[in-house]
Amino acid sequence: MTADGPEPDLRAEAARVAASARFQKAPVLRDLLLYLARRGAEPTNEYAVGVDVLGRRPDFDPKTDSSVRVHMGRLRQRLRDYYENEGRADGFRLSLPAGGYQIQLERAEAAPSAASKPAREWRRPVAVALGALAIAALIADNVRLRFETRAGSAPTLDRFWADAIRRGDPVTMIVPAPIFFQWPSFVARDFFVNSPTEFAQSSPLRELKGKLGEPEVSQLYTVASDTLAVGVLSRYLHDRAISTVVRDTSAVSIDMLGAQSALLMVGPGSVIQAEELLAGMNFSLKSGTRAVLNRRPAPGEKVVWAEAPLAPLRTVSYGIVARRPGKERGTELVVLASRHNNALAAMLTSASELEKLETIRRSNGSPRHFEAVVEYEQNAEKVLRAKWIAFRPGP
Repeated sequence: MTADGPEPDLRAEAARVAASARFQKAPVLRDLLLYLARRGAEPTNEYAVGVDVLGRRPDFDPKTDSSVRVHMGRLRQRLRDYYENEGRADGFRLSLPAGGYQIQLERAEAAPSAASKPAREWRRPVAVALGALAIAALIADNVRLRFETRAGSAPTLDRFWADAIRRGDPVTMIVPAPIFFQWPSFVARDFFVNSPTEFAQSSPLRELKGKLGEPEVSQLYTVASDTLAVGVLSRYLHDRAISTVVRDTSAVSIDMLGAQSALLMVGPGSVIQAEELLAGMNFSLKSGTRAVLNRRPAPGEKVVWAEAPLAPLRTVSYGIVARRPGKERGTELVVLASRHNNALAAMLTSASELEKLETIRRSNGSPRHFEAVVEYEQNAEKVLRAKWIAFRPGP
């Protein structure tokens, strides 16, 4: 008992917060919160959390799998969101110190609000993708963005999609979640760092660490072009009575993705997450660059199609559209690989461009599975023109 009333029990307080609407929508984070509360002051580590909560196998290696650090970062953010909204009148607050795995309970007065924290500034231009960060989209844990099918007649589904979709099944759309590094008031990304183990290879990130301290690994954010692509594709399919489910790459294992039909988007900073699924393709998006590689060029084709600037915001870029067999029999995987996947989404929702693709496919023997390269000109996020420039059947 204190002057302000009884001292709450850590487990009971965690259970109360976990029962809130904000945590009911995120079952993995709810389980993680309750697990840490049960542990209390007992020591725990990244491996234990991965195996006990996230269901990782006993050979789980935290050095190569950042999922625990990602979920810890998400839990911290979810707790902040809770206390800034439905829990803002709570007398006590749960918190997770950065880099630790022991949850703490403190009086609300001792917990500084986000508004009271001094903002840190970083003005030195570095090769970190701050501008390209595009924190316009946040795919939250376990959230499913669904478009309900419309009643009545629907437009005809173009052949490309009719071959890749089983009627009645929703299309699972996987959005890339690149690796970011997050400090209390700062988030940064280096295009050439696609794994936490590569942090030391980036001098700008090392410099930030020296000034701001140890960062958390985060995969909370998507880039703006992928968000635009999701909206365009979801609306196109919705209008044709096909529902969609949107998830991000950090929440989907390769085994899970390979066992179902899906649409997978990757970019230069996230293509490494899908290497296993994309193995064997002739065209590939080179990790950390803005170039499409051509492993076996046909006569007259380039070995590399590299992005070229035309003006400060205007570029000619390249991307890959592929339809591949899934790991399980009867499943299909549609792949969009580009720095601007909204340009590829525009191609795949245009009746005239899909007809051009179908004509190319027929001239190559109508293969069910294939890969194609798109050249497009873009001004900021607006696609000015696009065309199919290369095609390969198979596998």
